This record gives sequence, structure tokens and C-alpha cells, in this order.
Amino acid sequence: MPRICPGVLFLALVTIAAPAPSAKSAGRSDTLLPTTTKGYFSIADTEQLAEHWNKTQLGQLAKDPVMEPFATDLKRQFEERLSRLQSRLGLTFDDLKGVPSGEISMAVLEPAPDQIAVVLLVEVAGHEAKAEALLKKVADNIVGRGGKRSETRVSGTAVVVFDLPPQKDEDPDAPPRKAAYFLKDGLLGASDKVEAIAEVLARLGGTAKGTLAELPAYRAVMDRCAEDAGDAAPQIRWFIEPFGYVRAVRAAVPEKDRPRGTRMIDHLAQVGFTAVQAAGGFVDLAVGRCEVLHRTMVYAPRPHEKSMKMLDFPNAELAAPPRWIPRDLASYTTVSCDLLEAFDHFGPLFDQVIGEGEEEGLWDDVLDTLENDPNGPQINLRDELFAELGSQVIVITDYVKPISTTSERLLIAIETNDPKAVALAIEKNFQDDEEMQRRELAGHVVWEVVPKEVPAVQRITIDVPPIGLGAHDQRDEDEEEEDRGGRLLPSAAVTVGHGYLLVASHYDFLAKILQPIEDERETLGRTIDYLVVDAAIKEAGGGLQCVRSFTRTDEAYRPTYELIRQGKMPESQMLLGRVLNTILAAAQADTLREQKIDGSKLPDFEVVRRSLGPAGLFGTTEDDGWFFKGFTLGRETE
Repeated sequence: MPRICPGVLFLALVTIAAPAPSAKSAGRSDTLLPTTTKGYFSIADTEQLAEHWNKTQLGQLAKDPVMEPFATDLKRQFEERLSRLQSRLGLTFDDLKGVPSGEISMAVLEPAPDQIAVVLLVEVAGHEAKAEALLKKVADNIVGRGGKRSETRVSGTAVVVFDLPPQKDEDPDAPPRKAAYFLKDGLLGASDKVEAIAEVLARLGGTAKGTLAELPAYRAVMDRCAEDAGDAAPQIRWFIEPFGYVRAVRAAVPEKDRPRGTRMIDHLAQVGFTAVQAAGGFVDLAVGRCEVLHRTMVYAPRPHEKSMKMLDFPNAELAAPPRWIPRDLASYTTVSCDLLEAFDHFGPLFDQVIGEGEEEGLWDDVLDTLENDPNGPQINLRDELFAELGSQVIVITDYVKPISTTSERLLIAIETNDPKAVALAIEKNFQDDEEMQRRELAGHVVWEVVPKEVPAVQRITIDVPPIGLGAHDQRDEDEEEEDRGGRLLPSAAVTVGHGYLLVASHYDFLAKILQPIEDERETLGRTIDYLVVDAAIKEAGGGLQCVRSFTRTDEAYRPTYELIRQGKMPESQMLLGRVLNTILAAAQADTLREQKIDGSKLPDFEVVRRSLGPAGLFGTTEDDGWFFKGFTLGRETE
């Protein structure tokens, strides 16, 4: 579910110097970009955004002398990581300082199948001289590195085109990379494709139709967020058409460097998930009591087909935290979902992923084997387990000290209609599984995963959790070892307690949750910060919902912060760390990726935590998708 991390905004905003006051132009970029736009990010006014950033506690923290060494070094690291902008457009974000007088936006276009174009648009009304100086600086830089400059006219406008110098290790047979620039009507435009510049100029001159602003999916997202925002204009807008964006970005990767095999995004496209046509929203800083306020719309109009029907999240009266939820947690989320509906439509996704789209009925075969194989658990998974599960799911997170790569703790609690029936189904499911150990704890039967070996580099793979299949009957030893390393919860512990099916990432966390809480004041629902966030959610419009979340950002971000500070994020077995390993690691399974951020200059976390207030989020299911609204409050509101 969407959540805006203040740290992400911090990383971006420390690289932006506030420009001097100047004449403002209304944001118009979405009326100039074509309907082939697949990703879009717009800052309405850089000066205004900087002013609001400085009002936030994180903005004030960034100016604290104790943060100066890290902020300076982070700025350098961040700009180095944005070198793709220079490689595609011939400039850096540092070059843009002081140039914008209003909106600055960037877009990713898919002009044709297997193609990508990047477009940068900057309002420079009143700053034309600075824009001219920027263009001269860019020209001198590119030509000085061996590039070539030429000029052409597009829709009656002068366009400067550069043949960019070759990069290190660039394919010598690849067509030369280009960058094109124009300056017209107070607008500076840049792109790596002259054709994309032509698209913008045609709309700027009023000779072409079909704009991003007119795209139904974009319009639906922006209109829904504007409906909630009222008269308030957003400081930041963003939009993504997920499947098109992935295709476009993939096109930028040389064929030889692309992952082999079918990617998960392609599997999802085959089983109905293209119903998610867009996501986007508004982000604002320092609004009322909120440090960060964000609105997000996921546009997925019905009817849904195949496995997309799994995403059934009916709005409901989401209950307050049950009395067994302890007060000392990093986050608490509750979701309303139809798990039986999800089970009934899981088959197409399973068949597509496991059978590579070439075999149908694999999931039905699995279910038949589970129920009828004399050597299996002989369980009807649907009727004996999923039919006995309720509609509310709770997810809680925490961590243990001292902070290490294995500190994160996670627990998923699924409401049950008949706890005894669910316990019996779990017993049948796990009793003959060699990797599940039966234990007893506080009167509960607990099933704990006891993997034989865990690889040094943990990554996430798409796999089916152990459901009594008998791994030795279905797969060879090599596949077993690979799967054990890729399980989402490699040390999980499972039981039925408090009327819920409890699945914990670690046995010790499950033991903590099973302990009775004698004093109600020690429950999450009675803590001040939770009550403040809950009241803010109700004030923000929370009624019937499909999701509600509470986060103590100072606790939730601490494990990641400490591991970055220690330089150990790539070794993390926390969920975020494993996601990063999956995305960023080298192709070799036994290779540890390099940490992307040098955190050695970060101050002690106690310096930072005073700027991290509690956060909340709620979401509703609507006819054409899902709407989410979230916020981070200042510490003084606790």
C-alpha cells in the first residue's frame, strides 16, 4: 500500500537549492506531453516546495550542523546515482539550480513498442537569461567531451541537437545517443529524442491533440485526488502507467543485459492485472499538522478478469487493535479482504508462473494431490482452511535490539470463523513436512520452519509456501535448496491464537504476541500516538475502509537507518533488504551487492528520531479502483 517515507523526500530535497523569488507560470506540462507518457513527476513550484520543506522537522534537521557532513556527502552520492540524466540529456540536476521559475517536470514516454524517451520540461519565465546560460554550459560540456552540435527547426522553433560522446563500454555498433533542447514561451525543454521534442512543440503551438491531461486514466487519477484536496493545489503530482512504464524502461536496457526468461510483470499481464491502468497522486509538505500529506489513486476499472479478481478488498468497519496487540510496535495495519475469493482466482496466476503460460490446470492438480494422494496431507485446502478464514487481516512489525541484519520482526494475523477447524487444517498441512517442527507454547501448538541451510545472500523468489506437498516427491535437491533461500519468511512460526491464524517471521515474536497482557494500558489501542493518528484518520475522511495503517516512523525506520549506517544493508534479511537484494544484486547468486549509500557519516539515530513523527494511512475500494490518503505528523502532536 502506498506510504510516503520522509527519508525519500529528504534524499531528493537536500539536492535542490531554493531559487530566488520570481514570476510564476502555471503548471502546463501535462497539456504538452503526449498520451504515450508512461511515467510523470511534476513539482509545481520549486521555490514553494523548498519553503515548505524548510518548515518540516526533517527540513530543519537537514540544516542542523550535526547533519552537514552526511548531507554534503549524500548530495554527492545522490547526484552520482542520477548520472543517467546526464547520459541521456547531457545535464545534471545541479545544472538546473536557479533556473526554474515555476514548474519542473520529467516524463518517460513509450513512443513506439520497445522504445523509450525521456522529457524534461522547466518553466523559466523571467529566468530566460539563466536558461540561455544553461544551454551554453551544456553545449560547451558536450562538445568539450567530443560531442557534436547542430541545429534544426521543429514546428517553427529552433531546436539544438547534440550527438553525445560515447560512454565507457558502450556498444560501438549502437546508434549515437542524442539530446535535444528548445527554449520557447518561457519553457525550457530537453529530451533524448528529437521526436519527443516535436511532440511537445506541436502541442505548445496548438497543432496537435491527444495530451497526457486528456488521457482517461490520468484524468481519473488526478480528478479523484483533486476531489479530496478541494481548492488546495498540490505541490507534487505523479503518475505511472505500470505496464507501459516497465516496457519503456526495459527498452533502455541493452538486450544482452536484460534478465533471461519471463519476468513477473509479464506473467501478471497475462492473468488480468493489466486492469491496473494507472496509479498516481498528490504529495504536499508542511500542510496544517502534517509534515507530509499524500493522496494516491490506483485506477483499475471493473470488470476484472482471471487472477485480478484476487484483489477483492471490501470496505468495512475496521476494528480497533485487538486487546492482545502490545503497545510497543513499529507499525500496525489492518486490511479487509475476501480471502476465499482470492483463493478461488489464484489458479491462473499459479499456472502462468509455474507453467510459464504453457500448461493450464496445474493449480487444480496441486489441490487434487493435496486432497487425494494417500501419501499427502489429504486436505481440501479450500473448504477446510480458506473457507474458515474471516475477512480482516492484521499485519504488525517490530524489531529486536541490538540492530542487526536479522532484527526485523513481522506477524500476519488472519481472522478465523472457527479457530479449532483452522488449527486442525494447519495440523494436517504440516505434520508430515520435514521442514516444519511441532512445538508447544503457552497451550498452543506452534509449527516452526527449520530450514537445513540458509544461503548467505537472501533474495525473494516467487514460490508456493509449504502446503504439505512433500518436497522430495515433487522437486530435486537443487531446487529445494534454492527455494529455501528464497522463501519470504525463511524462519516462520505458525499457530492459531486469539481467534486468529498467526504467521510470524520468528518464533520469539510469536511468543511475545501470545503472552497475555494484564494491564490494558499496555495495549496499542490505548497509546497516545495511536489515538492521535486514529483521530487524524477520522478527521481526514476515514469511514468505511479497506485498509488502515499506523506507523511509528521513528521505530519503523530505525533498523534500515542503522544498517545503512553500518554499511550492512546488502546483508539484511529484513524484507526491505531482501527486496533491494532482489532488485539490485548482481546476477551471480552468491555475490553480495554493494551498498548504494555511504552511511558512515550519519549521526546517531537519537539525533534523527526527534524529527520523525507518527504516520497514518487509510484506503477505500471504489468502483474504478482504490483511493489512499496518508500523512506523517510532527512530533509535537504526540
